[in-house]
Formats: sequence, C-alpha cells, structure tokens
Amino acid sequence: MLPATSSVQRGVKAMNTMRSLLSAAALCAILSLLVYSQGCGATGDTSTDPDGDGLDGDSHGDGDNSDGDGGLTVRDIQDETSPNHPFPGSNVELRGVIATSAKIVVSPSSNLRGFFISDPGGGEYSGLLIVMKGDIDFDSQVGDELTVRGVYVEFCGVGDSPSEYCSSQIELTQVPEVTGDGDAPAPHLVSDPASIATGGPLMYVWEHSLVQVRDVVVTNPDLGFGEFELTGGLRVDDMIYAHTPVQGQEISSLTGFLYIAFGSSKLEPRSADDVVTGPIVNPDDLTLADIQNPDSPKHPSLGPVTVKGIVVTSAPFQVSSSGLMGAFVSDVGGGEWTGCLLTWKPTTADAENGYDPPALAPGKLIDVTGSYNEFCGTDDTPDEYCSTQIELTPFQGETGSVTDAGATADVPDAATVDPASVKTGGSLAEQWQDSLIRVVDVNVTNDELGHGEFEITGGLTVDDILYSYDLPEVGTSYTSLTGFLYTSFDAFKLEPRSADDMQTGGGPDGDTDGDIEPSNVSIADIQNPSSANHPDPGPVVVNGIVVTSDVFQVSGSGLKGIFVSDVGGGPFSGCMLTWKPTSVDAQNGYDPPAMSPGQLIDVRGSYEEFCGTGDTPDQYCSTQIALTPFDDPKGSVTLAGGTEDVPEATIVDPEDVKTGGPDSERWQHSLIRVVDVNVTRDDLGFGEFEITGGLTVDDILYHYNLPTVGAGYDSLTGFLYTSFNAFKLVPRSESDMVLTGADGDLDVDLDEMETDGDLDPDPEPEEEDTTPPKVVINEILYNDEGTDGETIFTELYGPPGTSLNAYKLVGINGPNGAVYRTISLIGKTIPADGYFVIAHGNTTLPGSAYDYLDNNIDWTNGPDAVQLRKNENEIEITVDAVAYGNGALGGEGAPAANISGERSLARIPDHVDSNDNSEDFVICDSPTPGTPNDCGQADGDVDTTDGDIDTDGPVIINEIYYDEPSSDTGATLFIELHGPGGKPLSDYSLVAVNGTGGSTYRAISLIGRVIPSDGYFVIVHANANGALSAVGDWVDNGVDLQNGPDSLILQFNGIDSDIVGYGGSGDGPSESAPAAIVPAGSSLARNPDHSDSNNNSADFASCSAPTPGASNDSCFQ
Repeated sequence: MLPATSSVQRGVKAMNTMRSLLSAAALCAILSLLVYSQGCGATGDTSTDPDGDGLDGDSHGDGDNSDGDGGLTVRDIQDETSPNHPFPGSNVELRGVIATSAKIVVSPSSNLRGFFISDPGGGEYSGLLIVMKGDIDFDSQVGDELTVRGVYVEFCGVGDSPSEYCSSQIELTQVPEVTGDGDAPAPHLVSDPASIATGGPLMYVWEHSLVQVRDVVVTNPDLGFGEFELTGGLRVDDMIYAHTPVQGQEISSLTGFLYIAFGSSKLEPRSADDVVTGPIVNPDDLTLADIQNPDSPKHPSLGPVTVKGIVVTSAPFQVSSSGLMGAFVSDVGGGEWTGCLLTWKPTTADAENGYDPPALAPGKLIDVTGSYNEFCGTDDTPDEYCSTQIELTPFQGETGSVTDAGATADVPDAATVDPASVKTGGSLAEQWQDSLIRVVDVNVTNDELGHGEFEITGGLTVDDILYSYDLPEVGTSYTSLTGFLYTSFDAFKLEPRSADDMQTGGGPDGDTDGDIEPSNVSIADIQNPSSANHPDPGPVVVNGIVVTSDVFQVSGSGLKGIFVSDVGGGPFSGCMLTWKPTSVDAQNGYDPPAMSPGQLIDVRGSYEEFCGTGDTPDQYCSTQIALTPFDDPKGSVTLAGGTEDVPEATIVDPEDVKTGGPDSERWQHSLIRVVDVNVTRDDLGFGEFEITGGLTVDDILYHYNLPTVGAGYDSLTGFLYTSFNAFKLVPRSESDMVLTGADGDLDVDLDEMETDGDLDPDPEPEEEDTTPPKVVINEILYNDEGTDGETIFTELYGPPGTSLNAYKLVGINGPNGAVYRTISLIGKTIPADGYFVIAHGNTTLPGSAYDYLDNNIDWTNGPDAVQLRKNENEIEITVDAVAYGNGALGGEGAPAANISGERSLARIPDHVDSNDNSEDFVICDSPTPGTPNDCGQADGDVDTTDGDIDTDGPVIINEIYYDEPSSDTGATLFIELHGPGGKPLSDYSLVAVNGTGGSTYRAISLIGRVIPSDGYFVIVHANANGALSAVGDWVDNGVDLQNGPDSLILQFNGIDSDIVGYGGSGDGPSESAPAAIVPAGSSLARNPDHSDSNNNSADFASCSAPTPGASNDSCFQ
C-alpha cells in the first residue's frame, strides 16, 4: 500500500471519468482519488467502462490500462482529453519512452527520488515525472529507451488542504527496463513565460517537459526555498541546479524542466549551461523581418548577414535542377515579413564549394550566417518580382553556416489571406513571401498553366514544387488551400506541402472525386426515407443548420460527436455529426471549428447509417453525417456567421419513442421531453435505467447518480440517441431531470404533446420559472485605461458555497469562434454573498471586491466572447456565454455592445439570464464588482427601466467609399450606416444593384450585427488598412461596390428602407434624383445631421477626406 495523500485532480480529470453505477469497481476508482492504492490498480478493477461504449479506458475492453495496440503513451496520461486517459490509481505501462534526465532527488526528507521521461520526439503533453520510493531504485541516463511500469497518480500535496495544481507522476512498482538508446527531445522554446507560470494556459501542456524561455529579467531574486521569479511571474527552482540571481539580472536564455510542486509551476535548470546571462536585447541583431521589409530601419544591404533564433518551417526541398536545395524559415511567432528561403548547394552537387547543413526539420531553432540576396532570375532582363534568400553557398564570398540552437519552437500558424492580395502583384504578396498562408473557399479557374500549376479564385497560382498533386480541373472547389507563398519565374505561387493542405470541397460541379455529386439537402431529407430528396448514403451538403448540443465523446476510439437540427425543429429534423480529431488520427482526422448550441453552420460530409461493427448489423441504426468517413474525403464545417434558437424539446409519449416505438425514427437525435414517469428498472448497467413505457435513459452526456426503481420524474428532457441497437433518452444536465415534486420549469402544452391518449399529465398550468442558471457570468470589464489590468475583472454569480472545481472560463475569438484562452477555476468556491470576482494581478480594486487574481482575465477587446464551461464526467458543457461586439460568435442570442474606457457589461436585472446577450447585458458607467448590478444609463443608449435597448429611429446609409485611386485593393473601401445605438440589424441587409440592366450583383447580410453606441456602423474590406480596421465594426468584401452608375439598397425584412443611387444610377433605383459619381479617393457622404429628404442628389455630396465611423461635418464645410 502506498502512503495516503490528498488529491484534487486538475481538471477534475478523474471525477470526469468515474461512473457512479460501478459498485465495487467505482468504489475502488473513488478511493484511488483519495488514497493512491496499489490494491486498486493491481486488481484491474479501477475502471471498467469509463465512457459508456462497452470498452475500458484503453479502448480494448480488457480492464487494463497498461497495454494494447500501440500501448499507452505519456500524452495519454497528461492529456485528459485522450480517449486512453487512465484513472489515477491505475497500474500503467509505458513502452519506448525516453529518459530526459539523470536520477534526481525530488524530496530529501522522504528520500523520494525520480527522473523525467518523454514520448519519443517530444511535443505537447509529452513529459512526465517518474518517482521512486522505498527499495526501488534506478540510475537513469539521458537517452535511455525504457519500459516503465507503475501507478499513475496526481499528487496534490500531503496536508488537509490539497494544492490547487497537481503534479502528474508514475510511482514505480518495479525497476524500469532499458530497451535501447534514443534521443532526448530538444527543449521547446516558449515565447511567453507567463503562459507556463502557475495557472498559465500552457502550464499543463508542457508539464515535466524540457522548455526554454528567452530574453527574461529577474523580477524577484528571493522567493524563499532557493526559488526566484522571472518576467511573467515564472518561478525558477533549485531542485537540480542552484543559480544565484540578482534583482534585474538579464538572462538571454534559461532552459529546464517545467516541474509542478507545492501548487506552483517551476523551471528546473539542469546545470550552469542552462542559465545564459547577458544582455537580452542586442540592437545589432537582425531578424528575418528586417531582411524582408525594406522599410525596416535595420534593413541590410545585399551581402553577409547573421540571423539567430529562427525556426525552420519546412523540410528541405530541391529548388532547381542544378542541385540547389532550400528550406523555408521564419522568425518565431510569424506574422508579416517574417518568412524567408534558405538555399544551398550540397557537396554532392558542388564538391568544392558546396555545404551540408545539419539536419533541418520543421520546429527546429537555428542560427544562420549567409549571404542576403534578391534572386531576380538568370536572364539578361531581371524579373520584376524577386525571391528574398539567405544563401549558404553564395556565388561570391565564403560559405555560410547553420548552427543548431538546441531548441524547438512552434511553426507559426498559417495566416488566412485573400488570394487576390497575395497573387503576383498583389498588395500583400511581398509581406507574406516565403511564409505559410491559407486561402479558403476557392475554385480552380485555370488548369492550363503547365508545369503542374493551376490558378484559383483571385488569380493566385498554385504550384507543385513541394507536393506533386493530381492536377485538378476547372471548377474544382477547395474549402482551404495551405502552403508557402513562394516566388519563382517572376511570379508568386502557393506551394502546398501535402494532401492535408488541399482540403477539397468537391470536384467539378461539386463532385468530391469527379464521379459522385454531393446532394444538397436538409436534415429532414436525410432522416426521412419518404422525402423526395432523400439521398443515398455518401457525400451530402447541408447548409444553415443549427448546433443543438456541445461536443461529446461518442466512443472509446476517440470518435467525437455533436447534435444538429434543421432550424425550427420538427419530426425528422435532428441528426448527429461525427469525426475523429487529428489528436486521435493524425493522418485522416479533422478538427472542426469550435461549435456551441445556437450556432448556424454549413456542413459537407458523408451521410451514413451506422448499424454497429459486428458481423450481424443492428436492426436500429444511427443516422450520422461523418466528417471523417472511411471511404470519402474529409468533410468540413463552416460557421455560417449567425445564430438561431435551439428548437424546443417536443413532448412525447415514452412508449412511442422507445426502441421499436412508432415515432422513434421521427425523433431520432432530436430534443424530446417525457413527463410524469417513474423508474421501472435500474439494473441495465452502463449507467442506464428504464422508465415508464420502456424507454431507456443513458448518461453519455450527463453522468447522473443512478436512480432506484420507483423514483419519479415530473419531466425528463434530452436527445433521443441511438446506439448499440437501442433508442435512449440522453439528458444534458441536472436541469433536464426534474424529480417529482421539484420546483422545475416544465410548462406542458397538451395541444402540442405527441401522445396516444395514454398519458394523464396534470392539466394545471405551471408558472414560468425564471430562476437563473446555477452559475452565470454576471459582469465583465475587459477594457481599461492606463496600465492594463488595474480595473479589469470578471464576476460570476451563483448559489453560495457552489464548488467551481468543474468550471472554467474560456475566451472565444469573435470572428471565427476559436478558443484563445482558458482559466481553470479548480479549488474555487462561490462565496456567501453569491458573487465570485476574478481580478488582474495589477488590480487597484479593494481587496474586498475580488476573490481571486489571474492575469488571463484581461479578455481581448472584441468583437469576442467569454464562455463559462462545466466539465460533467467527460462532457464539457457551456453553461453560460456572453458575446460582445458586432458579429461576435460564441455567445447567446445577439451579442451585447462592445465597451471601452473602464465601463463594464452588466446583467440587468442582476444575475437574470434570458439567453440573449443583447437583452441581458447593458453598459455600466459605474462597475459593481462583488455587489449587485445597479447601473445607470450609459451614453443614453440603454433604457434601464426594463433593461431593453432603445431601438427607435431609422437606420440609413450614411457614407460610401467605393473607388480607390488606381486599382481597388480594399485598403480604404467602406460602407457606413447610421442609426440608434444598440439597434439590432438582424432584419436588415444591403443589396447592390447594377445600373446596367438593374440586376442584383451583391448582397451583404447583417444578421447578428448591432449599431454601436456612437450610432455609426462601418463595414470594411478584409484588406482594410490599420486606421480603417480600427473603426470597422464588421468585415465583408462586398463593400467593393461598382463605380457607377449603380445603386445600393438597405432592406428591412426584404423591403427597401433606404436607397442611394449614384451616377445617374442607370437602370438601378434611387430616391428622386441620384447622387453624382465621386472621383476616385473620395466618398459619397450624407449631410451631417443624417436627415433623409428622399432625394439622393440633395442628401449626398462628394467628400475628399472620408470620415468612416465619425460625423460627416468636415465634408460639408
């Protein structure tokens, strides 16, 4: 028996994998969280079915986490989302891991010894600490390939108060076996030390891995116990090597293991070599951006250069038939001007002057000395567009050199760009030369360029120098194309690296392989075999459907799923999307964008009827749209840029939707509700129970406590899910299971109830329950003045005493719905007054106003969103969300306004949630952290008598800039509307009409947009310059209007509400006489008082100094 320790698992990982129904096995798993028991692990009973798919935690169904196909990895242990993640207390076996340190003393007082290991090759979640107690001892050597056997534990301290942050460890049960020699991974460069400091977003990602930080300063030389602090609050410890710092000491690089102990993360350097002191900024050091950008003050002349600490972004490739080789490189972090091409001739091609650099691979950090050259072709007439290169084997001068910097770094993510902007001669081509870029939703426009090249939307050429693809035909569509922007033969070309970089959206005319045309259908067409549009199994396209659930794990193989529906719901309207993420299947996996209930999406995938995996197919199949099918190309999910209400649950008779029931197929994967039922069986196993009418209830989404026979429910709500040849009701949360006599919120409409008359629901109407969710986001302030963080805070409200162990706050990027930051709330509790406030480390708020400090609470300024998520036994549920700023994704209903200047967004009435951010949140001039929200009016935009936004007054077209000097690039194009601050624009749209013929040539949807508080709503182009982007409220390339004579119409629910005709307007409409055509570089501006006389020629004038986002006064002076 191992010593007893107290453990509160980070992420509540173990609690998320327990099954409350597992009697002795469950009891053993529970005890393993409190006392790390070899008895539990040794019996093989620590887990039997952690995810309800009939398999154990390693997906092999054998009750043992230690072995199987491919075996357990360090990542499986460290990454709690891994389908093979074991229970704490489990016996585990790791094969082929690499020792990354010699034996160290972890705790002298308890004679605890240990060493660090890694998965081969390193990477995220690849490091782990091995500890040895008692007689077990092993002298590890760096590079040893090992088989390790022991008990997996999450060590959270030894006192009555467990530490907030725990350390993942394996306590050896036998001496490791040395099976060979390997290479220890190089340290990984972490660009922001704060990200791995205690509580940082990458702390657990790099736990126990070898990492490196650069250009840091000692901010506190003595934290006690031999520790000191660096920039970003990162601690450095002396467990392996003791460095003696001084206040303000500059350290150019510091390497060590990221160790977690006593509730803190700490960097553990191995020797003096890991601590390189010295100036952190050398003004003479060049970057690739200095070389690429001719406007850089350090831009060098052609000739010798040295660039240090750059990251390799591609494998080496052959540049030309002369034997010239190359590799793309980048400044760490990426961005404009940061890419470059490294070239050399190997000694096999030039024995006398050639050079063989060390092995280069993506992610490796290197220092380079070579010759900066602009290669402009070999003809007598130089190319107009040159390739910026650093030559290691220049034609004149000495041979250059590449030095391995001894670390790795992330390859910068591909930047999404407009293909027209990076084509040959494009406005951004030079900025992104030799960098990794991505274009989306493009088609092949020319397949006759020769040399394996083809042209896509926007005039960008795609080339095959890195990956030899099959030449696509004209019309082939791609959801995305990724690659390096390479310059050769006087042209800029996109160079994909592999098939994964070429995500097809179909072949010519939509065919996925040239043979099968995807069916464009609704979910009801797929679910209802009697539909005239019912497709055959295979490729389908379904547009404008609404997400109805959070993502969940479908099976132990790593398959993920989410429920979706046709807008409005109804019979046959529900379906399930499925996919394997790339973390499970690197080659064939797919990672869709972040999705949450209410989001509208477009889907391309494979319609399948999944009828089990055995030799005898199930009678009852699960209708699915597979994004990662076995036989077809990967599917795709595109955020449609809007939201819709999740269809309400339909009340049904449980006997009608049970397995084999007459309506089970009609409501498959839809949200249903049954009322006045009792538990009739509690012995089905796997967390399931049976209710009145023979309907099974399952816990795949919400892990409830198994009820006993006779328990009554006023209502049970959930999705009608099909698995293992049965239909099952799957609740989402505790609120979906209203016990008899509980104060639930069921409001039964007997007229809408699907019943055969057998049910006898209580005809008494129940009062609507307006009780808010248990915990909600109640007030946020994310934009302060002066020192960032002084007044920043986020306030939650919930029942006093509520544990927040299972909760976290997530920052969502508004334009694309991607997660950019996470704050764990493990160890936190709602105080007695119900208000829990998180402030920034720089806060000037009084101590009584906040409960916790975390610098990550400084959310981005919008349009973005913050979500409160709860982890309920492997299922992460979004319990509340607030989006702010026009068009922000990730919220509830329409987004709230964007704030500025130390004002907050506050719920009015206090802590009441109607699931519509624009209705629930107002701008608060006097924020109220830790107290009830009692906000006065903000800028006159908010009517605080009832919390509604004042939407009186018209919306009009106020200013148009449609013709830039020379060619239109989008840098200064915009359309400006004016209207009452806070007015929703979801019912409005813009329609551009061709003055020749009068046909519509462009439309801009305004769904989800809101007029800002200043009354000006500005739509800009994706290529907008910095000044215009700063005042833009939405991005749509449709602002590039024709130069006239034409018309622009603002429509309200399809009815013309404002019209601007310009240049005679031709066949297009106008209000009375059209306005004049303005010269290039000028805008068409409405009179300063925003009045509309219904005469365009009188209301509008040419403005030589356009005023986007501001009054047009200056145009009329």
